[in-house]
Amino acid sequence: MSRIRHLLVALALVASPLGLASTPASADPGTEWHETLPDGLHVCDNVPPGTPSGAYICEYGVTVYYWPDQHFEFFLIGTDKAVYHSWQMPNGQYSSWGRFSNTVARSGVFISGSDGSQPTLGVIGTNNRPFCAKFTTSGGWPTTWTSCFR
Repeated sequence: MSRIRHLLVALALVASPLGLASTPASADPGTEWHETLPDGLHVCDNVPPGTPSGAYICEYGVTVYYWPDQHFEFFLIGTDKAVYHSWQMPNGQYSSWGRFSNTVARSGVFISGSDGSQPTLGVIGTNNRPFCAKFTTSGGWPTTWTSCFR
């Protein structure tokens, strides 16, 4: 396994139980959340300024990646437990929230690879296993997530 994946998995396994995965929104009653899901998690709709409206799981927060070409990309876990992302386009506007397929998460999104060339995303799946998605050399995210231990 690559050093990046080791680091990502270690960070995810250590940070997730401690609540350090990302900067989560407050889940205190009466503040930012507006609904409680059957599993006790809270729904927030205070997405980052400029991005399209949407709802996400408050406890998992919103993860921000700043690309070397100076644009932002946001990642969050939707109420269906899927990973979503919105990125800043050259005109400064943000894309609609795109849904990553085949992964359901019980954690926020972790990012490794700060050099910007090929960052890797990671989440803890609902099966308690870490899943990863590495930015491709052709310039996009893969359509599927894989085990971080392949």
